[in-house]
Amino acid sequence: MSIIIHVSTIIPDSERRILFVREAKEVHRGQWNFPGGHVELGEHPEQAAIREVREETCLEVSLGSIIGIYSGISPNLQTMRFVFEAASYSGVARPRDEILEVKWMSPVEILGMNDSELVGARFLRRIVQDWQAGRSYPLELLSDL
Repeated sequence: MSIIIHVSTIIPDSERRILFVREAKEVHRGQWNFPGGHVELGEHPEQAAIREVREETCLEVSLGSIIGIYSGISPNLQTMRFVFEAASYSGVARPRDEILEVKWMSPVEILGMNDSELVGARFLRRIVQDWQAGRSYPLELLSDL
């Protein structure tokens, strides 16, 4: 069984829309997701989240909080997903590395999509609902030892 550590970032705008990316990778081609990806060996999850946002959207973000840490287990894979919320961002969102499109969408828009339109629909919906409910934890939750 493989274990993957993944990061995602919710980037809200002033209208409480969230920036989503449409994946170009074959396995999820055309599906919507948060900006994010795998944590590289030796990389802190916060730094991975900042890097992944830059690589996928051209935006520079500063992180404000953690929305949650989500775990998924299937027969061949276990994942841990650290989900951050951006406190601020700069730049203009544009698709980059393995991204077809970027789009600001309301939570209602995302939650109304079919499962086939979303990467990890169960995870994604839960994360959006947690964000809407105001779930948030300080970044200090991830202590460096």
